[in-house]
Amino acid sequence: MNAGPPPNLLISEVRSRGVGGATDEFVELYNPSTDPVTLDSSWTLDGRSDASKSYTARWVGTGKIIPAHGHFLLTGTGYTQQPAADEALSIGITDATALRLSRTGVVIDVLCYGFDATTRMVFVNDPTYACEGMPAMNVHDGTTSTDADGSIERKPGGTAGNGLDTNDNATDFAALTPSNPQSSASARAP
Repeated sequence: MNAGPPPNLLISEVRSRGVGGATDEFVELYNPSTDPVTLDSSWTLDGRSDASKSYTARWVGTGKIIPAHGHFLLTGTGYTQQPAADEALSIGITDATALRLSRTGVVIDVLCYGFDATTRMVFVNDPTYACEGMPAMNVHDGTTSTDADGSIERKPGGTAGNGLDTNDNATDFAALTPSNPQSSASARAP
């Protein structure tokens, strides 16, 4: 069981569509701490598109562990690449979405992203999204023309870890092609 305040897990990489289309998606979590965290049912990932009125659950923890300085991979039904998923998303995500990682109802991290000025401004102009600063710019634009292996990744990225958290998504995330999904079986990062 996790003691004390909620761990500072982060949403570290998102691909809202891939070569396989809109369901070839993933959300990656990162644990920047020195302790493993049990992702029990108190942990949830909720999503809300730029056109939605409310957040809905995309994943609920089942007791698996995210290791210290490790990652945890949640994937859509069309994801087929390696590494294998740690768990599945219960509902997909769109190319303009606000994702909220919570534990026992306490929001731990929020990532908002859009693909143009219009979709990004929805999140800025509506405080109920509770975004962190400016939304990140997604590499996918809501059309099948961007069905490619690209993502947005929290900096610094890759083997350097995904720990940058200035509370401004546009600053903290960068486009990445090809994407670099990591799971709990992947090598640890600082």
